[in-house]
Amino acid sequence: MPTSTSTLFKNATIITYEASTKSLKTLRNASMLVEDGRITQLSEGDLSDCPSNTETIDASNKIISPGFIDTHHHMWQTAFRTIAADTTLHEYFRLYGPSPAYQYFTPDDMYHGQLASALELVDCGTTTVLDHAHGTFSDEHVDAVVKADFDSGLRIMHAHVVQPSEALGYSYEKSLAKFKNLLADPRFADKNNPVELGLAYDGFLSAPPERTTELINVIINHNQNPSQTPLSCLTAHYVGGPYGFDQNPTTLHNLPTSLITQPTLTHKLPILLSHASFLSQTDAALLRRNPHVTISITPESEAHYGHTSHGADMAQDCASLGVDTHFTFSAYLPSQARLWLQLQRSKWYSQTAVVNGEVPANNPMSVADAFLLATQKGGEALGRDDVGVISVGARADVVVFGCERPGMWGVREGDPVAGIVLHSCAGDVEGVMVGGRWVKREGRLVSPLVGGGRIEVAEVRRRFEESARRIRGIWEGLEKPVFTAGEDTGFGVARYGRCKTVEVRR
Repeated sequence: MPTSTSTLFKNATIITYEASTKSLKTLRNASMLVEDGRITQLSEGDLSDCPSNTETIDASNKIISPGFIDTHHHMWQTAFRTIAADTTLHEYFRLYGPSPAYQYFTPDDMYHGQLASALELVDCGTTTVLDHAHGTFSDEHVDAVVKADFDSGLRIMHAHVVQPSEALGYSYEKSLAKFKNLLADPRFADKNNPVELGLAYDGFLSAPPERTTELINVIINHNQNPSQTPLSCLTAHYVGGPYGFDQNPTTLHNLPTSLITQPTLTHKLPILLSHASFLSQTDAALLRRNPHVTISITPESEAHYGHTSHGADMAQDCASLGVDTHFTFSAYLPSQARLWLQLQRSKWYSQTAVVNGEVPANNPMSVADAFLLATQKGGEALGRDDVGVISVGARADVVVFGCERPGMWGVREGDPVAGIVLHSCAGDVEGVMVGGRWVKREGRLVSPLVGGGRIEVAEVRRRFEESARRIRGIWEGLEKPVFTAGEDTGFGVARYGRCKTVEVRR
């Protein structure tokens, strides 16, 4: 995705990252030069040594931020938007996950749901996403999702799901064969495309051990081949406690072929465990000894569905942020950072005030740390030091925030990091670049198709809404599950219990 010209931003407020101190720094009235998809110069003041074909943009009253990095997402599900507003995690499994969706979603539904999700992320300032692509219902469904990825212009780590068992009409053998086919797909090796191939696998505890061993050997053999583009990441769900889905660091470490300490994988393959609900201190210590293994916290999802973020805060230095199921809430990543920040403040304030009976003397978490979780820490989790940051040599994945809306007045002159985390909304995102190419400019999405043709955004919307209308009609007719307190869940290690309900009407 090369750029035909270089771009100079001047008079800007720029949020940069200094690797030597692992800290953010704000440059005022600054200039930034983008060439061939990377940031080549940064300066407080003017830059004069620019190529002759440079486009100059006056960024007065603008804040330039690194692009946001979302390390856990299921992008194909957009058509479910608004119909699962009050669902629990077990209802999600029965109604809105891959089952029963595989019976009704066509490849065309998958394409438009995936592309609509990508455009929402772009619109919200996300420039990199790890898509746990569990809509692997057939080769045709996978092909549709991958096509949408390449059409979107977004930097996507497409984590193809290899089914651990005979499920969803798509067997382990078929999904593994498709994974091998994708490993050989030249599009993932093309440096002009921002889409990379990863793997998602949830069979470490449930699948026959020989399947897991076979899959790990496929990864090792591929990543050891110098002529192949290495796999970008491996991801898995981890939700412990009463849910019993304990694909935690300790469990993975104790496998016969350890994913944590395997020498041929260490430092070559980032491993991300999503949610990390009920993380233990032993798990946290293991993460710190193995920096290529991290967790992705999805605060709103964990609050919405009920699996909670309990324990994950013990390993925030090994964490990043994700969105998970964007059809149940906004995909705006600063809102996830804001929610996580305030949850942490509330938790530790309560510990001091309620449990200890003391008045808190300090704030438990800073806005700068919340901002880092949504940017640089996401790049770190993916083994990348060139995304999620603004620094010389980094990819030009940047977001341009406007300050015209009343909620952003005074932010540029004050603390722009605090302004973005605490006061901004998606409507403040005026421009987004991925690899130096505009995907949103002056408040409008740029044509998403980057593979040679054009698709108008209005046409994408029309075809998506047509698909979503059909899907909603089907789901309205599906029988809704009823869960009774005291019954066995059939999943996990506990029985159903009833939560206290809240009433706001007199």
